[in-house]
Amino acid sequence: MDEIIQYKKSDNFIGDVCHIIDDAQRFAYQVVNTTLVLRNWYIGKRIDEEILSGQDRAKYGAEIIQKLASKLTKVYGKGYSTRILYQCLRVYRMFPSIVNEASAQLRNGEKVNEPRSQSEILSWTHYRILTQVEDKAARDWYAKETCTQAWSLLH
Repeated sequence: MDEIIQYKKSDNFIGDVCHIIDDAQRFAYQVVNTTLVLRNWYIGKRIDEEILSGQDRAKYGAEIIQKLASKLTKVYGKGYSTRILYQCLRVYRMFPSIVNEASAQLRNGEKVNEPRSQSEILSWTHYRILTQVEDKAARDWYAKETCTQAWSLLH
């Protein structure tokens, strides 16, 4: 892993401290974002593979997702509406390789799926926007360019 915070000492004391703060904030944002994306991806995976059995059983699926949304909202509050849960499902289906399950490793005796590197994972908002691109080749191109060119949401 690259250095989380680069320590540089120069004649600009305030600038050096600002650099430390900026690096720490950037890293914290990246970790939180990656965790959010992975959480939502796994929610989508659970809905797809376990509850819906990988099929689009519309009425049954809608009832299950509504029930799940209701239960999660009671336990965790806002942020688990049916709309959000469907977004999790859509991101999981459209971006199945966010977690590289083929490289599962053994950690503390348990299988753990290995996420792609943090620099390869876009923000949750990027993924939500990219799900609006129906053409897979175009969607993959936009995802790759967003990652390599560090496109913000303003592009």
